[in-house]
Amino acid sequence: MRLVLAFALLVAALRSLTLAAEIKVISVGTVSPVLHELIPQYEHHSGDKVLINFGNPAVTLERLTKGEPADIVMVAGALWEQAEKGGRLKAETKTVLPATSYSIGMKPGTTPTPASTSDEVKRLLEQVQSIALVDRSPSIPILMQSAGKMGIVQQVQAKTKIYSTGSAIAEALARSEVELGITTLSELVAVHEVVVLGPVPSEVLPIKATTTAAITKDAAAPEEAIAFLQFLTVPSTLAVFKAKGFDVN
Repeated sequence: MRLVLAFALLVAALRSLTLAAEIKVISVGTVSPVLHELIPQYEHHSGDKVLINFGNPAVTLERLTKGEPADIVMVAGALWEQAEKGGRLKAETKTVLPATSYSIGMKPGTTPTPASTSDEVKRLLEQVQSIALVDRSPSIPILMQSAGKMGIVQQVQAKTKIYSTGSAIAEALARSEVELGITTLSELVAVHEVVVLGPVPSEVLPIKATTTAAITKDAAAPEEAIAFLQFLTVPSTLAVFKAKGFDVN
């Protein structure tokens, strides 16, 4: 009897291993704080493994275009049209995830100061010695255009340090490697040492960071990938998005 039970358990274990899938994801870093929390939960309940590679918006688009293996690609919403034109994504699986604001973070020990108007942001940008921005972020041209209207674009450019992702900016702020950083609220609040002043006012940066996901046409695990995308839109999951600094209606 014990041998029969042991054999049955072994067969069940082997079957679960056979049925388990690896879901490969290429994603922008905007949603990294949420996915770091949710993926272990999903893996536990589904039995599947989610392998994710984060990068900035430009790098994520390049990975998609170059054909890097992936079941799901999560691109910056601002780059969705470019991503779709590549012809690799199943447009019918398009899933728009919650948005998060671009916000201003400061190094530890900074006394919070008002930054809710363009004049306040101008004074702040003039006062700091260094400004961190994400490499090729869709927000940079708009931000520089606003700095030009303020008459401080050359100052901002001279002070700017470029980082690979918003998470890298948050870590640099925490180490006091840079004085001020502008990136997504979700990535700033994920590092507790960062002093978050709040969203960049819309008169300076009139956009939010959105993330759009879709299944690839060459997905190795398309059914499992769809299940994972659906998981990201259920109420309990959206509650995690909200707690991490995203707008959830």
